[in-house]
Amino acid sequence: MYHIGIVRTALVAFLCGIPAASIEASPVIVAGNGGDLVATVATAPTGSVIEIRSNQTFVGTLSWANKYLTIQAGAGFKPTIKGDPGQAALISIDGNATTGGEFKGLRFYGTSVAGSVYLSTTSTRFSTVKFIDNEFFHALLIGGTGEYQFAGSFERNRFLSGVHVGGTGNSKHDSEFRDNYFASRVTMSGTGMTTNNMLLERNRIAGSFYFGGISEANLSLVAANNVFSYSSSRPYGIGLEIQGADWSSNQAHFVNNTVVGFAEGIQVKGNVRATFENMLLKNEDDLEFQGSMASIAHSLISDGTYANIDGNIAGEPDFGPLWQLSPGSPGIDAGNNAAIALHKVDIEHKARIVDGDFDGIARVDVGAFETIPEPQSACLMGCALLMRGVLGRPRVRRSDRE
Repeated sequence: MYHIGIVRTALVAFLCGIPAASIEASPVIVAGNGGDLVATVATAPTGSVIEIRSNQTFVGTLSWANKYLTIQAGAGFKPTIKGDPGQAALISIDGNATTGGEFKGLRFYGTSVAGSVYLSTTSTRFSTVKFIDNEFFHALLIGGTGEYQFAGSFERNRFLSGVHVGGTGNSKHDSEFRDNYFASRVTMSGTGMTTNNMLLERNRIAGSFYFGGISEANLSLVAANNVFSYSSSRPYGIGLEIQGADWSSNQAHFVNNTVVGFAEGIQVKGNVRATFENMLLKNEDDLEFQGSMASIAHSLISDGTYANIDGNIAGEPDFGPLWQLSPGSPGIDAGNNAAIALHKVDIEHKARIVDGDFDGIARVDVGAFETIPEPQSACLMGCALLMRGVLGRPRVRRSDRE
């Protein structure tokens, strides 16, 4: 059954059995199942909004060139996009800086090739792509060869497998990840003359993060207000693994991140300039810097590495259930307000730089969460500080690399 009516000035196609060729850039509404999403995408004019009012699975590679399309789920629907068996790309877009696509409220499943969701091209041009409120059920691979360019924005998505951003040749990436959940490992790498610029902000990553390039790769990363965690009874792996080859030019800046539950919290080695500030680390071993171009300051490092150096402190963080700081934690008001790339809000969009320990001075907390004190917290804070003074400070381990 079809229901026809006026919707909006943009093209809205609710995929069903209507032939794709009949879609025009005019107010259209079509409701039903059984549509051909691949054909609809191929023939829709630039600026079209393709809205899917169906919970069915659409199979095939979505491919277009030199136009901008929005593909979104209708209210109350969760359509699935699945790669065509035997095809390496689930989404392939060729265009320029003003063309591309936006994907909202969709479920993505991988192809038969390595069971992954591919976003790739081998063209010399690539477009701006946005993913908002989607679910990825297989690993997301973003990459290509040659001189292609990619600009991606990822907001409020759930990645239920790994994510890899890479490339070869003279490729260039500019990717921003905000307010996403990652259930597994995230990697950012490149070979040849690859240039990758990445922003990680307010994400929860239940796994490790790898950053590194080989050959003459030029990688740049800013990571702020993220939680990197490994939830298990036994610490495992490396939380943040930062590397650089002799000829690469890589730099990474981490500010106000929480790294917990790993066998090793942070490992930096090779030719890479890495800075860490306002960090909160609670791991079996927190830090290993192999080289002279890594630094950490104004951070709570639980195992005592670099304690009393560059504003770093040691001690138990006193976590809440989601890794937020509990009243009386030594991490409250322990950060540096002048930290590079300090953001205005924390992982929960709460304001940064407040007086969390009631001493009359507003200072940023360490880690991804900012403590916003409530009136009743003052008593708890006082009791916690009193007990800390009675029991004494925990013993700390001075680094053998001081």
